[in-house]
Amino acid sequence: MKGANIANMSGQETGHVWTFSVSSTFNRDEPFQSDMTASTLVNIGAAETFPVNGVRIVMAGKREIGVVRRPDGQVEAVRNWCPHKGAPICKGQLTGTALPGAPGTLTWGRDGEILRCPWHGFEFEMATGARPFVESRMRLRVYPAKIENGEIWVDLGPRTAKE
Repeated sequence: MKGANIANMSGQETGHVWTFSVSSTFNRDEPFQSDMTASTLVNIGAAETFPVNGVRIVMAGKREIGVVRRPDGQVEAVRNWCPHKGAPICKGQLTGTALPGAPGTLTWGRDGEILRCPWHGFEFEMATGARPFVESRMRLRVYPAKIENGEIWVDLGPRTAKE
């Protein structure tokens, strides 16, 4: 049976209690059409239940992740753990940042692209997990995610070479 190992999650609105069952959102007699690996895909819910440009924290497998749905249909997902001191980073602000500029100038930009840690203010790019404008090995764990048939799917598989 094709696709039998894809988990479909449903649960309470808080995102803390989930039950797992085999997904019935696709035809098991045909190959799953996705660029993600079927064995690591998790359906975390209907896209319409996720706020646009806001972070919603959900449990995906044994991981707590923050998910952002963008107006253009893109979805971004990161582990809810700051690599600096382990804070629940997705409880921080989804905001912009001060852009590099000449001394004495302050230019604000990248609104809604930066996730700021609630404990120490460390900033990370939501899309890549990298620290903006800083060479650093410290980065957020980013999970590939997308909307397919009105549902948000997150790939919890191993990191890729570029992560």
